[in-house]
Amino acid sequence: MVGFLIFEAIERIFSPLEVDAFYMLVVAIIGLIANMISVALLQKQHKGDLNVQGVFSHILADTVSSIGIIIVSIMIYFTGWNILDPIVSFIFAVLIISWAYKILKESSRILLEIAPEGLSTEIIADHLKSNFKEIETIFHIHLWTITSDINVISLNIKLQEPYRDSSDHDELIERITNNLRNEYNIVESTIQISHHSQLNACEL
Repeated sequence: MVGFLIFEAIERIFSPLEVDAFYMLVVAIIGLIANMISVALLQKQHKGDLNVQGVFSHILADTVSSIGIIIVSIMIYFTGWNILDPIVSFIFAVLIISWAYKILKESSRILLEIAPEGLSTEIIADHLKSNFKEIETIFHIHLWTITSDINVISLNIKLQEPYRDSSDHDELIERITNNLRNEYNIVESTIQISHHSQLNACEL
């Protein structure tokens, strides 16, 4: 679709066609009104769901296109510069590709169960060791994304000597879990307390 739009835009740059600027303006205004209503309805929902985010990006692209078409149609009406139509079409095609790439990048991150953008196991490990004095080392740590708003982690921790025989391990795990949820939106945590780490190569 975008490829066809770019092809047509390039072709019409070299061979401009007569444009009915008034008809173009009326259609663009109607489209703008419809898109603005849709944007208002999805404004608060598009950040948490990748599907809604894709729809929102598409509607937002249409909204920007409608604004651009209104401006261009007025310019064509008063100047007769028909070449503006394919030039704007080409610009919008590039914008659509950019927005589509962002959605594709995020969906690939989820399908491949990659760590959330801007977050890593090293950041998590350093944060936990800085905020929980009971922790000596963290190892076997894995972080991945299930959906755009669900992050998951699993890890093993070795406690400092004074805390290894404590009966409050469940309470410590609960505090760590709540901390990860509040600080990094990690909604599912699997935490195991070990008295020794067998695989030092994985230790952070």
